[in-house]
Amino acid sequence: MEKNNFKVMLYIKKDTENEQVFFKTDGQRFSTDKTIKLTVDTSYGFSVITRPPQIIQNISVMGTNVNTTEMTGDSSSLTYTFSWPSTGTQLTTKGKRDILPVVLEVKDNGSLTMNLQIKFYKLEDKQHYTWV
Repeated sequence: MEKNNFKVMLYIKKDTENEQVFFKTDGQRFSTDKTIKLTVDTSYGFSVITRPPQIIQNISVMGTNVNTTEMTGDSSSLTYTFSWPSTGTQLTTKGKRDILPVVLEVKDNGSLTMNLQIKFYKLEDKQHYTWV
């Protein structure tokens, strides 16, 4: 079976108050030069957009399947949204980074794994995980 070419866009926001998620540039100290800043014990809203539309049969974050809501924008894209709680995650040690695997199982195309480089902060460390 021939595989289809498509684009995937991933958006992350905090579920509470629809807050932005920030990133920092780390240079070449880690496997990726940018790190997404997340906090422990926080619910995040994800949007996955495929262009052209693709049927995503399953999504998992850190090995746990999530429940998705499918919304159709138009004939050029398809959007899936879901929430993921960072409850139970550990703080990232200073000078280290963690990987947040997001796996999409796409009908007739197999699995796509996005390994996001992240750092988990305490909720009280707002000056570190936002632009102040």
